[in-house]
Amino acid sequence: MSAQVNVATDLDGAPPADGIDWVTLKKVTPVQNQGQCGSCWTFSASGAISSARAIKYDTAPVDYSEQQIVDCDKTGNGCSGGLMDLAFVYVMTSPLELSTDYPYTAANGTCQYNASKGSGAIIGYLNVPKNMNSKNRIDTGPMKNALKKGPVSVGVAASSTAFQNYSGGILGKGCGTQVDHGILAVGWGKNSAGHAYLLVKNQWGTNWGTNGFLMIDMHNGCEILTAASYPIV
Repeated sequence: MSAQVNVATDLDGAPPADGIDWVTLKKVTPVQNQGQCGSCWTFSASGAISSARAIKYDTAPVDYSEQQIVDCDKTGNGCSGGLMDLAFVYVMTSPLELSTDYPYTAANGTCQYNASKGSGAIIGYLNVPKNMNSKNRIDTGPMKNALKKGPVSVGVAASSTAFQNYSGGILGKGCGTQVDHGILAVGWGKNSAGHAYLLVKNQWGTNWGTNGFLMIDMHNGCEILTAASYPIV
């Protein structure tokens, strides 16, 4: 999971009118499975970095090593959890290797980082502010602005039955308020009734949710606007 860190925030520009889907735009890696390891934070961070680099350099996204973050980022606790923001800080000085060079094991291991193979570089990250508008309602503009640039790492309340048994539709209620899981927001849109949602990629395999994805109410459903950030390439 992730928490806000006191860095610059992104408020510029007008939000897009009709949504965006980075999966359709082929800038998101396939759904993976973290297994019995609390490494959600590493998948969220590595996925955001892959997409950010693919968008900037107009290339296909590549699978960067979650295991490198599990083993080597000492600000986190490997399979016992960590923060996406601090994973971004780690990658700023230790660019990620590809997963083919540093494969995922779903277990804590000894750091085997080879800097000569580190290609997933970033120069920083930004937090997405959780603002209230003049009517004291959640302002979704900052998240829409961030998603114009690319996928966003988000923390969510995921321990409830409503989240874990999700099978379709827009999830907004029944999640609780404790942010405890890191995933990746990959777009936003509206359903036929005009209800705005965030499209999110989880890492519990393709048999979960809708082929590994879910839609969450954009107005902070499952606390999804509470802890959001994205890397800068």
